[in-house]
Amino acid sequence: MSPLTNVDPRMVSLLNVNEFAGPYSDLVSAEAMKGGIPRSWVQANLRISVPDGGIECRIENRGDPTVLAAGGWIPYGTSV
Repeated sequence: MSPLTNVDPRMVSLLNVNEFAGPYSDLVSAEAMKGGIPRSWVQANLRISVPDGGIECRIENRGDPTVLAAGGWIPYGTSV
């Protein structure tokens, strides 16, 4: 597969749900860290069949509430 910064949407579309969970977690974690959010604030659930209401990833952005992390797409507080 291509480097993380060069994801081919066609390749992603070929993955089944179980195959997608790991790369999805890696992408969210990498984007969060790129935005200054520590990996310890990112929780990913790779057990996608667990009845948890559809939460596959949770980010606790506890940084400065006046700063938009990760280009602004990860708001301050909890994101699921």
